Amino acid sequence: MLNLKLNQIRANPWNCNFLNAQERASLKQRMKEDGPDQTPEIVVRKTGEDYELIDGEQRWEIARELGWEFIRAIERDADDLQAKALCVSYNRWRGRLNWFKLYEVMK
Repeated sequence: MLNLKLNQIRANPWNCNFLNAQERASLKQRMKEDGPDQTPEIVVRKTGEDYELIDGEQRWEIARELGWEFIRAIERDADDLQAKALCVSYNRWRGRLNWFKLYEVMK
């Protein structure tokens, strides 16, 4: 497991997960209460000097809003196709899919 600076991480262009306002507020409250050490890890892949998100974009964005400097992460070795497949599978497992965005990913 890694402890990454938030500014070392960037979003991927194919994330098709979304939360409504209530779900997002609930996640933010939970993260605020739990803090960085108890928030579930995000999943990233190394891209040059930085890391690209595979799973956890909502948590990463909220961590930035909360003023966290670091977030716990698991690094996966994945090419573009593998990273997209992982992202979609994680999002289908626990989240909601934007079907229009998913269509673009699958295309």
